Amino acid sequence: MSRLLNSQLNKNTHAKYFCDGCLLYFHSRFNLNKHQQHDCNHIYTKLPTTNLIKDKTGNLRPENILKFENYGKKLTVPFVVYADFECILQPISFNEPNPQESFTVKTFKHNPYSFAYFIKCSFDDSLSKFYTYRGPDCAQIFIETLTYDCEKIYSEYFVTPKPMNDLTFEQKFDFENAKCCHICLNEFEPNSQIVRDHCHLTGQFRGAAHGVCNLNFQLPHFIPVFFHNLSNYDTHLFIKELACNHKNINVIAQNKEKYITFSKTIINQTGAIPPFRLKFLDSFRFMASSLDKLAQNLNPDQFVHVRKYFSDVNKFNLIRQKGVFPYSYIDSYARLKETRLPSYNEFYDQLRDSNISENDYTRANEVWSLFKCKNLGEYSDLYLKSDVLLLTDVYENFREICLNIYGLDPAQYLTAPGLAWDAALKLTGVELELFTDVDMIHFIKRH
Repeated sequence: MSRLLNSQLNKNTHAKYFCDGCLLYFHSRFNLNKHQQHDCNHIYTKLPTTNLIKDKTGNLRPENILKFENYGKKLTVPFVVYADFECILQPISFNEPNPQESFTVKTFKHNPYSFAYFIKCSFDDSLSKFYTYRGPDCAQIFIETLTYDCEKIYSEYFVTPKPMNDLTFEQKFDFENAKCCHICLNEFEPNSQIVRDHCHLTGQFRGAAHGVCNLNFQLPHFIPVFFHNLSNYDTHLFIKELACNHKNINVIAQNKEKYITFSKTIINQTGAIPPFRLKFLDSFRFMASSLDKLAQNLNPDQFVHVRKYFSDVNKFNLIRQKGVFPYSYIDSYARLKETRLPSYNEFYDQLRDSNISENDYTRANEVWSLFKCKNLGEYSDLYLKSDVLLLTDVYENFREICLNIYGLDPAQYLTAPGLAWDAALKLTGVELELFTDVDMIHFIKRH
């Protein structure tokens, strides 16, 4: 192994000794043996060097210097989807497990029977859209309608940039007197290429920018789709329908059952628009709390989307709280045709081994009466709609806070740690020097 790889790495006569497990190399057999005895985890780790490379702003820096460079994530994602499913909990006949093996007792099969999603447009609220559907084929319909809506959005707003609007006198003055790039905030050098940066969706002038920064400050080639608790629950409800063409699925997995995120590449059959991705994300990975508690943290004036669809004061006050639903009671489609609200005891949740409070049951009756629900199906549709709109308001408020404080859009990230890492680098402006020598890492591990 060492002889084969050494000749490919360089042409000098100095021997290098490669680890068969992780392919790190050392300048002596002693160091290789020490590594194999104490440090090798059979995972290859590529260490940076001190060689100069170009960063995302076009400037030279040593490869081992880590600093904030994700300026494109300052850009607000123009369209974000918030979605949810409701399921029939079909009881499963109990099978005696093997006591010699670990096992999970399966009590219910979750069959999705309805979905709802809300498409939020950040630059023109008239383009926002709510859609819901109830039926046994809802998982397939979800993929089809979401794909159709997002293809339409992408073709109309992402493919052809809107030309820049004529600059006002003030905007011309600001551009001609700009001292630094509004994207990276670095000062312009005498030989800098300075361009006018504008929004490709509205045509509005944004500021003076480096040519390189302007090229990298582009709309994302994906539309995020948020579910609350996607990783633990909703993924399994529609992943088979999504993966009908498995070649276009990309997954970042936590383990075999839990996915941090997965995306579907949408390829237009006519080739009229370039490929883009539907990126499915879990809002719980940013706000690790129940939707009920998250909604309680908002002030009444922060429920913008709930109020838009429920402008009546009495209806708004009921819907801005997380609804109550008899999950375990809905064990067949026939239940959805029932014309009365189930009794208090029938709201008992067998999965959580708990029941709702009497106040919650009173509120459920008020909702049924005020909205004039004819059957449990209509009550379910209302519950689902309120859940999606609550998630929209909760996450949109979170986005607004992060954009105001950090200048970063959470919809550009997969999880809160990734957002927090970039926010720390951006706000501090720190330049971290990374290890370039594997012996430094071994020293830290040993001590």
